[in-house]
Amino acid sequence: MYTYVNKLKDILLTLFFGLQVFGLCAQSGTNPGVSPSLQEGGQLILRGDYEEAMVVLVRARERFDREEQWEESAQCHNLILETLILAGEMGKARDWAQKLESHYQARLDSNSLSRTVYLLRMGEILLNQGDVTQARGNISQAIQKLESKFPDQMAERAEGYASLGLVYWNSGDWETALEYLNRALDIRRGLFSENHPEVAAAYNDIGLVYSSLGKIEEARNYYEKARKIYQEVYPSNHPKTANIFINLSFLDRQNKEYLAARQNVEQALKIWESLYEDEHPRIAFAYVNLGQLYLEQGDFFTARGFLKQARVMYEATLGPKHPELANTLNLLGSLELQDGEYKTALGYFQQAFQANVPNFTSQDVDLNPGDSIALQAEILLNTFVLKARTLEDKYSFQSLKRYDLINALDALEKADNLLTRIRRIRTNRNDKIRLGNAALEVYERAIRICVLLSEVSLKKKEYQEKAFYFAERSKTSVLLSAISEANAKKFANIPKRLLEQEKDLKAQIVYYQKELAQADNAEDFQKAQTRLFELNRDYEAFVNKLESSFPAYYNLKYSLRTASVASVQAALAAQTEMISYFWSETDKILYVFYIGPDHYRLREVYLEQDIGRLTTRLVNTMRYRSSRGLLNSGTDLYDLLFPAQPHRGTHNLIIIPNGTLSRVPFELLLTQAPSKDSPVSDWHFMIKDYNISYHYSATLFEQIPQAVSQPDKGGIMLCAPVSFQRPDLNDLPGSRTEVEHIYELFTRNGQYAALLLEDKADEGFIKSDALKNYQYIHFATHGTVNEEQPEFSQLFLRPGESGQEDGNLYTAEIYNLDLNADLLAMSACQTGLGKVAQGEGIIGLSRAWIYAGARNLLVSLWAVSDASTAKLMESVYVQLLNDPSLSFSAALRKAKLELIKDPEFSLPFYWAAFILIGTPSGR
Repeated sequence: MYTYVNKLKDILLTLFFGLQVFGLCAQSGTNPGVSPSLQEGGQLILRGDYEEAMVVLVRARERFDREEQWEESAQCHNLILETLILAGEMGKARDWAQKLESHYQARLDSNSLSRTVYLLRMGEILLNQGDVTQARGNISQAIQKLESKFPDQMAERAEGYASLGLVYWNSGDWETALEYLNRALDIRRGLFSENHPEVAAAYNDIGLVYSSLGKIEEARNYYEKARKIYQEVYPSNHPKTANIFINLSFLDRQNKEYLAARQNVEQALKIWESLYEDEHPRIAFAYVNLGQLYLEQGDFFTARGFLKQARVMYEATLGPKHPELANTLNLLGSLELQDGEYKTALGYFQQAFQANVPNFTSQDVDLNPGDSIALQAEILLNTFVLKARTLEDKYSFQSLKRYDLINALDALEKADNLLTRIRRIRTNRNDKIRLGNAALEVYERAIRICVLLSEVSLKKKEYQEKAFYFAERSKTSVLLSAISEANAKKFANIPKRLLEQEKDLKAQIVYYQKELAQADNAEDFQKAQTRLFELNRDYEAFVNKLESSFPAYYNLKYSLRTASVASVQAALAAQTEMISYFWSETDKILYVFYIGPDHYRLREVYLEQDIGRLTTRLVNTMRYRSSRGLLNSGTDLYDLLFPAQPHRGTHNLIIIPNGTLSRVPFELLLTQAPSKDSPVSDWHFMIKDYNISYHYSATLFEQIPQAVSQPDKGGIMLCAPVSFQRPDLNDLPGSRTEVEHIYELFTRNGQYAALLLEDKADEGFIKSDALKNYQYIHFATHGTVNEEQPEFSQLFLRPGESGQEDGNLYTAEIYNLDLNADLLAMSACQTGLGKVAQGEGIIGLSRAWIYAGARNLLVSLWAVSDASTAKLMESVYVQLLNDPSLSFSAALRKAKLELIKDPEFSLPFYWAAFILIGTPSGR
């Protein structure tokens, strides 16, 4: 029963012991201005002699209190808290903190350094106790005070950044965590020697993030750096050395090297058992890891034994409310589910809810936590999914009671709401996109259960429509929220000066992202990284201020409504059908949703092979211009993708693809097998029957036509650099002919046209406000796709005379543009491609232009010849100018049909590459 969430928890578990703290103790060992007692305590802490440190520090604090030296007493108190944190005595640390907080309130200013460090310590205690939300608040507040009131206290600031980085890491905000942890490392390198324990702590923390990101070798490298330092400065049985063994065991498990993983866990356990005579949560943590190791290897008996020991020890040392206890209960429940003991499994999951949600106490397995804040959201998400899985299996293999399916669906609806909340608090776009992988099982299972309920319920239509709702929830949530935020700014009466301030901040962020990516030495990399960190923090603060100062902005930003069958039907024009796809890789089922103005159908297709292979095979036949391969692939894929024919009378199809289907132009699918030896021009491609367009989701389809008012604009902007001063880019002489012909078309028809050729095709103009005045925007240039880092996919332009631009228009820069275009065409190679991300579709140039304000896009899926591209593009504009009522999809269809009739360009290779992303009515 090992799932994606279990894998995530393997890494998140290390938070409980991976937290590295630093503060006054590191300075007190060498600073002559610090009390000898504090220096002695600091030295003992650094050596790991926590018992003796407590003796010295408690005695010193009592003396400072008698002498009313309150600042020294508070410093001593903070060291006591740090000692208990490092020793893993979180309950005692919290008791000390709570008892003495009021002791200093009346004696020290709330803005003093000691009170600020105390705030930081409390955040670290809360973080170790699993209360991530409260921890984030305390640590963030402490950092703000350190930055504003104590700018020279860099050691404390580094500690704050490291702790907040671990908060973000624990919340799944891994990219943001990496920013904070790298900043902490940079500061510590500047303050201490390379072999200092706090430098090692930073290496360890960064290793945690790389491990979460699946970058095993990078993580191992950082762990080994940390281990080398710890071996030099600490005895062999130091608890931080045990941390390294545990972290390395996770990497071994990810590589399925179970013997090495077990040996590393046992090494850590040996150290902890030598340090702690009684029950301790660190020992319980080792038991959990051993339990998971045996679980993965199929030894459920041994796994259950370790997990039960861990549960008892956690309850004794942490109490009934802690996310680590909840995780252990989830694992025990998974074992019972594996054995078909559904009642026992549900009991464990109910206890996991109670352990993770502070205000939830119900033992009734029919009840789920509502919108309560969990101590650890990802563990709560796992519990919801496991409970739903148990109830579905119970229905299928035991009860056949419809009630079990209804309860399972309720758990998944709660999980869906939780995913929305998690996305809202994540700050980095990549971290939000990555959540799509975690959300997959929620939506796969919810759709399947809806289909099951439709088969056993009188309300068949209700559950089939709910299945479509969950399919929609799985698509482009990050892009939708970004567009919702952009629209909120437009309608919330935010002053222009603030919008200009935001625009400047975003431009600077993109600039330093490029500097970081292009840095060729350590010094430049460091400068760019530091500046980018500062700018990202400034932007976070800016957005937080907007949300608090402009309630209308906040409400609009978070009020995005997911499309329903009824809302889509209301938005569709006559003779139009939307066909949306959802591919369940787990079940090998393709769900196909057909929606028209007055009808709705749901079909299921069971596939024995991976649909990705089928689509790749089809696209490869295009690239190699294999008509025989197309004949087979085009017919087979049509039969799979259209289990039912489009509704009679349909002329316009809107395709909402899923995953790798985004790479397939449906126009070239064959609705019937051609007769032997018939010419390709006679083959019955789908384009011969329908105007076809594509969209990312039905919700986005609904939003975009309403998002921007129709501007008072017209004409076309044509941009073609033609030649490029780069050895890896060939010149495009055909692009000159292409844009000049289109220019002549528009001017002959009395339409305004701007022609940017060669040096005039500069990046600076494209980034200017002038771009929003054009109805059509046309690029004829090279484009590249960066699948590893989609934000660095780009169009190639000219640098311009100002010298401020480099001629590379990156995706990240496109997001900062402001357009009002009805149609944007990219007559360039593979401009419709990008990285396929789970739940987001293709991430590349196209998404960026949609966000920037283009309502329709004409993009390519593979590299096409200059001649066929020029002919297709010119034909599209001829159709639009000759018939102003013609839709973009209809104009593109006519242009493609012309190429099909041309013997030179009849193969789909020449005409199928270009697709329209947008609305079938088009304008």
